[in-house]
Amino acid sequence: MARPEKEAKVAELTEQLTGCQAAILTDYRGLKVKEMTDLRTRIREAHASYRVVKNSLLVRALEGMGQTEVIPLVQGPLGVILTSEDATEVMRAVAAFHKEHGLPVVRGGLMLGRPLSAEAADALATIPPRDRLLAMAVGAFQSPLAGLVTTLQAASRELVGTLQAVAEKRGAEGAA
Repeated sequence: MARPEKEAKVAELTEQLTGCQAAILTDYRGLKVKEMTDLRTRIREAHASYRVVKNSLLVRALEGMGQTEVIPLVQGPLGVILTSEDATEVMRAVAAFHKEHGLPVVRGGLMLGRPLSAEAADALATIPPRDRLLAMAVGAFQSPLAGLVTTLQAASRELVGTLQAVAEKRGAEGAA
């Protein structure tokens, strides 16, 4: 590859890495072509892309971004999952594939411009989807408020009951 072509590839890769929410580095060794196609399909369905990149170009892109902490992960055959959306959905797809096939091996990567360990990347798969997290947050706010409403309704019912009893008692005294 000629030097200008390499520079263009590095610039493109740098732009993709800076513009994404997460870039997960994986070792795909041992995957058959059919399995790799299945993995790419699952990743694409999770609104991400999977690229096999040349290590030297990735190292140059990472150096250009100042992400030298990630460079030691760049060894051997390497695939990069790039997503500009919810990384948890992508990692759930990768984890499900890994559970079935034992591959790919997640090495780590970048998330929101910060280094991400392999353990942290794997842990993303256990986080509930965004919709469920929002529902849980709403439920957490709603529960105490519902309790307050119930308490206030009970107090007003007791007040009405007391006033009604007093009125009945006075009505009975006035009739006698």
